Amino acid sequence: MEPEPEPNRYTIYPVSCGKDMLIMFPAPSGYFGWSNSMYGGWLISALYKTVDECYPHQQDLLTLLTQVSNEVALWMQSHNTINLEYHNKKSAPAITHMLSRNVIFSPK
Repeated sequence: MEPEPEPNRYTIYPVSCGKDMLIMFPAPSGYFGWSNSMYGGWLISALYKTVDECYPHQQDLLTLLTQVSNEVALWMQSHNTINLEYHNKKSAPAITHMLSRNVIFSPK
């Protein structure tokens, strides 16, 4: 007699994959997205900083998000001296898109 399979702990919902959709995750599936207790999530902090610095210049969305990924991957690192397993760790955001055109931000 075979054991019964363990019930799935997660409910999976299908997501329609239409064109002109972009999703950015703080980390690839299976990895941690880090945050800072003072400034919040690394992804949102880097997005805010990058948009703030690039505002006067015309930028397309994917170039902007690539700069965000660069900021997180190169310049951010976890700091946890209590649990060394999580000390000095890095992360890199993951972008998935089905954009069919450039999305460009320009000053007013």
